[in-house]
Amino acid sequence: KVFTKDQLQGKDFNDPQLVVQLCSQLGGVTIVRKGQKDLISNGSNVKLAKKTPAVSQEEGYSQEQKHNEEQDMVALLEGDETGSPRRCGGMGDILSGCLGTFVNWSTQCATRANKSPEYLSFSENEDEDARVSKAMLVGAYGACMITKKAALAAFEKKFRGFTAPDVMEQLPNVFESQFPCKY
Repeated sequence: KVFTKDQLQGKDFNDPQLVVQLCSQLGGVTIVRKGQKDLISNGSNVKLAKKTPAVSQEEGYSQEQKHNEEQDMVALLEGDETGSPRRCGGMGDILSGCLGTFVNWSTQCATRANKSPEYLSFSENEDEDARVSKAMLVGAYGACMITKKAALAAFEKKFRGFTAPDVMEQLPNVFESQFPCKY
């Protein structure tokens, strides 16, 4: 049993630690709980880079800046990216597609020896399972961030009349603004 009805009685469902506990009890699966703050966890403590790969000038990071500083061990990532003040049907589908893409990319990086981006900050003594687990968290964080930024861009363009296809239309530009192509 993961949680019984009695164990959940009186719990604050906004408590991020419930996500961490659920991940642990399910054997370390990665969970993304959507909300004003997206919660991402696999129930394990991992070291992640202090700065994510987002390198927009507005946030004060230059493209050349290194992302290899490590922070304390965390069991939960909170994505506090500002999204659209309006939700529309199909946003979960867009997030699912972004999750599949980003998690695939990040886990592929994790399995390539010495060819991972700096922001994944793998140590030499991490085994492949630990690297993949960390990469899944980073991929999920990136997917949540891109989805929220695309939703906000669609809202700014079409206001309360935007729909999921409008969000999808914004994905390429938002992606490029966060992860510029290097030819």
